[in-house]
Amino acid sequence: MHERSRRPDCPLHGDLPAAAFSKNGTSQPAITRLAALTLIVAVGIAATGLVQSVGEEPADVPKLDAAALAALVQNAEKVEPQTESWGWLRWLMSSKIDPKAEMTFGLAQVAAGHRNPMHVHPNCEEILYVLSGSCEHFLGDQKVTLREGDMIRIPRGMPHCAKVLGEIPMKSVIVYSSADRQFVEVAGQGLSDTREHLRIAESLEAEGMGLSSDALRAKVAVASAESAMVTAENRLEIARRRLALAMGEPGGRPVDVTGPPPEFPDPGTSADREIGTIDRADLRASSLRVANAGSNVRLRRSGYLPDVGLSAAYQVDAEDSPFAPDNRSWKVGVGLTWNIFDGMRREAELGKAAAELRRAQALDRGMRDQAAFEAAQAELGVREATLRVEIARAALASAEEGVRLLKSRYENHLGRMVDLLDAQTALDAARAARVRAENDVRLSRAQRLYASGGLLSLVAPNAEKGKEKIR
Repeated sequence: MHERSRRPDCPLHGDLPAAAFSKNGTSQPAITRLAALTLIVAVGIAATGLVQSVGEEPADVPKLDAAALAALVQNAEKVEPQTESWGWLRWLMSSKIDPKAEMTFGLAQVAAGHRNPMHVHPNCEEILYVLSGSCEHFLGDQKVTLREGDMIRIPRGMPHCAKVLGEIPMKSVIVYSSADRQFVEVAGQGLSDTREHLRIAESLEAEGMGLSSDALRAKVAVASAESAMVTAENRLEIARRRLALAMGEPGGRPVDVTGPPPEFPDPGTSADREIGTIDRADLRASSLRVANAGSNVRLRRSGYLPDVGLSAAYQVDAEDSPFAPDNRSWKVGVGLTWNIFDGMRREAELGKAAAELRRAQALDRGMRDQAAFEAAQAELGVREATLRVEIARAALASAEEGVRLLKSRYENHLGRMVDLLDAQTALDAARAARVRAENDVRLSRAQRLYASGGLLSLVAPNAEKGKEKIR
């Protein structure tokens, strides 16, 4: 059982095992470099299994020639960076650099305001140590904030990516438990798996232990997966341009949608309870229309009342000066006017005002009933989508296990390629179903926020404040 913990200084969505995350309390550069060096050495010792007792004589000391010794020592400044759209990578150790290596080691930098694509490493786990900067690191549907001195372990096969926070890039040390690190973007997992099946089929055929028909079936599957990938990329580009059109971007430039999708409050959380009551601007406006119609009715009824007037005057007359007390006079008057009959004009205006009030009340009741229905519908949608996510994840786990078993059987000449490809098709469908289910959860939560009137304040709090100022 893993001990689970929460960091009070970072927004952690969900619990992560304590072993997957650690925090260095100091930010001094010397201590940070020392911690990084200690981490690297410890990982190297644990991964290669070279721990020996003090004073114990090594059983077998490998002999190194000049070329092997040169491959053991690398300098980061002399390594050409692998440039990406989001930053760069410098690889200092892998099987491509030293064929005898058992790990992959590198440095990474993600530019400020950027993020790397969501991806997985199917054949190894990763350890990332932050040298400088900070980021939001996404692990599946969870995220954690990493700052200078923090370390995180990313399990094998876990979808992840990093989004830089602040105005400075994030530099990190990255270590992998395999010398042949595999990188697969989540969108291309199906194509990568199918290519692996083709590699196995061709390898068995070359050894005389496989059928040509298996390799042909695998090639057809790869072609189909490549075609599906092209279609998916085209649809993504169209969706980005449609989003740009909806946002009013000049020239319809595609909107950058890389990285994790937006997150909305989970049902039952404190943030969710704050938006649980319906508080929508259209309902507030409807209430004001009802109040104005009621005021108009009262105004028209006041036409039946008499008009009462009060007047007063004080006059000073003088011969020599304006204020001499030669002659003073004053008067007070009260007047009353009562319109007994005006040709039914008041009745008509009162009837019209009463009709407007009834109309405003009916519209207000209809809007509130509709809002309550939408809120209840959205609440049910959230529950349904959440259950479907659990089902989709269970189905995906079963499909992955099925592919693993059939792949192992095929490699051991106990299974057929057609069965493996069928299982791969089911796995691709399960992956797509899980993504759809997770997106449906986000959509249903957004609809629930919209129905309750909390969506705008969540996604654009400044816009909501601006509207309040206008009011």
